[in-house]
Order: sequence, then C-alpha cells, then structure tokens
Amino acid sequence: MIRHGLIRAEAPGGAVWLSPSGAQPVRRWQIRFHDLTDAEIEALLQFHEACGGWKTFRFADPMANLLRWSEDLTMPVWGRSAGITVTRTGQDADGASEFLIVNTSAGVGYIWQDLDLAPGAICCFSCELWSAGIDQAVLHAAGERKVVAGAGAWKLEHVTGVSPGGPQPVQIEIGAGGSLFVRRLMAELQLAPSSYKPSFEDGGVYASTRFALDGIRVVTTGPDRHSAEILLETVAEN
Repeated sequence: MIRHGLIRAEAPGGAVWLSPSGAQPVRRWQIRFHDLTDAEIEALLQFHEACGGWKTFRFADPMANLLRWSEDLTMPVWGRSAGITVTRTGQDADGASEFLIVNTSAGVGYIWQDLDLAPGAICCFSCELWSAGIDQAVLHAAGERKVVAGAGAWKLEHVTGVSPGGPQPVQIEIGAGGSLFVRRLMAELQLAPSSYKPSFEDGGVYASTRFALDGIRVVTTGPDRHSAEILLETVAEN
C-alpha cells in the first residue's frame, strides 16, 4: 500500500480542495504471523527493540517480484558480460515484454541482477524461454544452478536456492555462440514460481524500511504459541 501526502482546504461555502503536499509517498506493509513459538516471538521482539521506530533495515517484500525492470532487460540495473547483446522483440498476449539474448563471444556469457537478501532467505528465480536451435542455458539463484534446454515453444523454468546473505546475482548463463528468447523474469521469496508480476523502476527489495509508530502487536494464543502483527513503512523510491 502506498500513501500520498495531501493538503486539504475547505472554503466557507463547504467546497473542499485536495492537492499534493509535496512530501514523498510512503509505502506500507501490514504483516500478520500465526503460531509463532516462544523463540520466534522473542527474536521478533528483540529485532523491533533494536530498531525502534527510527533505525532502518533492508526488507524484501514476500509478495513481490524482487527484480527491478523485469520488463526492460536493456536497463543499466541488468549486468551483462562482454559479448552479450539484448534486443526487445515484442510482447506476448498479456503485454509482457519479450527479449532475444545472444552471446557473440567465444566463452560463456551472463546477464544478471544483484539482490541483497538476508541469510537463509529462500529465493526462486524463474523465467520463460525458448530457442530456435538446441542451445541450452543455466539459471542461477542463491548458490544453486539448473541447466535448462532450449525448446521450440515457450517454457517456464525455475531454480531455487537458500541465500548465503548479502548481495548476490540471479542470472542466466548462455554458452558461446548461443541465443535464447526470454520473458517474464521474476525472483521471489518462495520455493516455486507464482503468477508473473511485472516490475519497472521498483523491485521488491527496500533498503530503508523501518517499523511504523506502534508497529508491532503480539497476542499469546497458548503455550509456546503466539500471533503477531507488524506495520512496516519506507519512503517510496518512485
């Protein structure tokens, strides 16, 4: 949820005007946890106490595509090896952008994007791809790799790994002279891919997130069992 600052003015006759305040919009998340153990709720409370309402931390939205610009692989946020070319070839029936990636070099090439994830986070990297020939690709995410064969029709492929922590690439590896068509690239905090969520300027990782005022509530539901609700916020980057 994104909230925009507004200025409200009311005339003597009762007319009301709303105008932007000029303040940056704030993005907020309301997250609920159920059946937490004593140890889990204690860890959450300690983290909240350490951060207070002012110290920021990096937050990966569990419902978002973590990648930026999944709809434009030519943007600078995507790294490319020397010899890798990317060309936008059109859109699918749902409007998702399609790209041709060609490795013109004599060695292995990559196209990648770095994500800064917490240690132990599950990361699933998925995309749809096809090749007119017999070219293969390798998908990489969170230290795991998966060889995927080119096919004559679009096919959804994914690889899932456990984050070692810190900045790490999710990437597609293409052999020397190889080429592949790709679309619908997505990185998520789960074991398998969900329905595609296109991304543009914003990805799902927010570097300056904090607990909102009164941003945590805890209810004990039984022995060694608790529920919690937290409210997080960050200034929207775009």
